[in-house]
Amino acid sequence: MTDEQRLVRAWRQIKSRPVLLPLSWFQHVDDLGEQASARERLRDPAAASAQPPRRSDDWGYARYGRALGMLAGGALGDALGALGPAPADQLLTAARSLSGTGFGTGTERTALLLAGAEAAIRVAVERQRGVEAAVALPSSIARGFSAGTGDLGAFAVSVPVALASLGVTDEEAFRRGMSAGQQLGFAPVESAGAAVLVLSLVRALTDGDQNLIRIAASSIEQLDRWGVDDGLRGRLEFLAENARAAEKLPLEEALATLGGGSSSAAVVTRALYLTWRFGPDGRAELHASSVENGSTTAVACGLLTGARHGSGAFPLLWRRKLATAQKIEELSSDLFEKFGTPEPAGAAPAEPTPVDAHERFVGSMLAGAMGDALGFGIEFHDIPTIRRNHGGAGLTSPVLRDGVAQVSDDTQMMLFTLEGLIRAHVARRINPTDNDPVPEVQHAYQRWFHTQDELWERCGGPYAQHLQQPDGWLITNSGLFGVRAPSSTCRHALANFARTHQHATPQFKINDSKGRGGVMRAAPVAVWSNDPAEVFYAAVGTAALTHGHPSGYLSAGVLAVIVHQLIRDVSLPESVRMARGLLLRWRGHEEQLQVLDAAVELAKKGPASPEELNNTLGHGRVGEEALAIGLYAVLATDNLRDALLLAVNHSGSSPSTGIVCGNIAGALYGARAIPQEWLSVLELRELVETLAKDALVEFSPGPPTDQSWTQRYPAW
Repeated sequence: MTDEQRLVRAWRQIKSRPVLLPLSWFQHVDDLGEQASARERLRDPAAASAQPPRRSDDWGYARYGRALGMLAGGALGDALGALGPAPADQLLTAARSLSGTGFGTGTERTALLLAGAEAAIRVAVERQRGVEAAVALPSSIARGFSAGTGDLGAFAVSVPVALASLGVTDEEAFRRGMSAGQQLGFAPVESAGAAVLVLSLVRALTDGDQNLIRIAASSIEQLDRWGVDDGLRGRLEFLAENARAAEKLPLEEALATLGGGSSSAAVVTRALYLTWRFGPDGRAELHASSVENGSTTAVACGLLTGARHGSGAFPLLWRRKLATAQKIEELSSDLFEKFGTPEPAGAAPAEPTPVDAHERFVGSMLAGAMGDALGFGIEFHDIPTIRRNHGGAGLTSPVLRDGVAQVSDDTQMMLFTLEGLIRAHVARRINPTDNDPVPEVQHAYQRWFHTQDELWERCGGPYAQHLQQPDGWLITNSGLFGVRAPSSTCRHALANFARTHQHATPQFKINDSKGRGGVMRAAPVAVWSNDPAEVFYAAVGTAALTHGHPSGYLSAGVLAVIVHQLIRDVSLPESVRMARGLLLRWRGHEEQLQVLDAAVELAKKGPASPEELNNTLGHGRVGEEALAIGLYAVLATDNLRDALLLAVNHSGSSPSTGIVCGNIAGALYGARAIPQEWLSVLELRELVETLAKDALVEFSPGPPTDQSWTQRYPAW
């Protein structure tokens, strides 16, 4: 059976009874759609008429499944609330005694949820006419709801606002939630709870995000911006503290802290806590706890659970007997078609949006951090241990610590490298003869050194003589101050500079180390110049600050040029050839050249076993090996996910091979290729994106000249 035929069969099954299908089925249809040719229609004439509608980038089938799950979950939460408090096992069997589809009949809250979906459909129709969703929302809500909105209160507007806000920022989602609540006469404190739910639902509908730390932090930021509190801020801080804690509080104690009652602050924080605590594998306890804490909490829990995990998060019997299931299916299908903007019959297939240079660079930085995080979760583990802990296929998803996929010092130093380059470019604009980024990058590394529990006056060197504290925006981000097993080579080299004030170079070596610490932070140098030879030279200079062996700094030059070329839409083989040619110009290139060529040859055979990988290319603990393994993983695969997993599943330095692979794969495929479920838990994700986009602004034809920019990125 062809991919196209599988796609048609899967789509037909969705059309039959979508509420009975798990979210993985919707994701499967998206995967099949990606595999099918984007340039050809289905060739089977019999299947052509049943071809799934094309969609815009706003909605895929997975989002259809999440929206369906959200509505079904809200209705089921309402139905459970109508039953009243009951043990989990009784809730799981409650529907059996009902005949037909009598579960959840005649409930006002569900009627309000369905009215919310209809309001969102009206927004979608207006959007097709060219009216922005933010403009269409107020009138649509006014048509669908009255002041007070019954038993759901301000939460009634959360569904339509969330459905109409996919793709917007947290700030805009929160603003829309606040505005909708106040439009219907709710006080700011009540509207704020609904706005937090909107923000959480938008994140869940987008990619299943359930990172409580991030949701709480973003919500607090929005509350501070609006100047609204009344206990909501403190509850959100409590949620974040619990999510970070090594052990969970007893359930009763946590719920008592969040408080009872029907205030929007209590309802939304209880729902966020319960769905986080029990997750997708404790649904019976989730449903029982949500019912015990009030029917509105049960609805909110159902909305969040369904948006994150689809309708398959709920027992099949409940879904079969849900009175409003058919109506929910119809509304969800209508939402998908309206927001997905299916193409008219007979129209040409929509061309995928090309991956541009900006997306490639951001993708390189993000995927590098993602590869580092994947590898950091299994650092110091050999492949037998990895298989024992994660199954025969090895690691297949990020390891979470405190709810996030933590990054290592590799990502930290990559970010400080990029910041140093931005500041060097600001300096070059002020003084065009200042064309060497190495001093500014050295300064950036001393700032990173300060984040590793080092006093600024001791680690700042000459810079500490001018500043009592390190300057710039990046150092103000507390998330960078985690000590993640940094290499002693880097620490010793930076401590030496702090004492001597002397930059190390390939000619004046700091040591004879060829460790991977030089290459793992080199990809940002791709942005420094349009000239690949100049990029190679700059990358060598930044790596030589801490690593004096040719293989320690030449590997950095090779990586930076490969990324430099990929960003400019040069093919990967040609990018490697360009970097190889520049490598040959440098003394001491023989060792790097040998393993580089070995990586290219090994990749021609396709993915190798971890044992063969390590036997052929080494373990990635030195620069030339880390580069070789990272490059090989991209060459041997045809997608970013497989490349990253291949790069980290071996008995070696998985964080460094992962970050190198991610830098290359992200530049090749773009940020869109990174699995969203991975990105949603990536530590420092927002920081990586912000810094990468700032770099693109600084290196653009018209960089900022205002004082706020030079305060953000001071030039020396």
